[in-house]
Amino acid sequence: MAKLSTRAARIETAAETAFGPRGMTQLATATGVSQQMLSFIARGAPGQ
Repeated sequence: MAKLSTRAARIETAAETAFGPRGMTQLATATGVSQQMLSFIARGAPGQ
């Protein structure tokens, strides 16, 4: 697996701290965005 960017790692750590092991899923639900969109936000656009 590829290493996460600093931004993605911070978002995933915050989600896990707030919501537990399935934090990204619960963060997406809580914010009203899809899991795919949250992943895109965390990782940024390709080529950046």
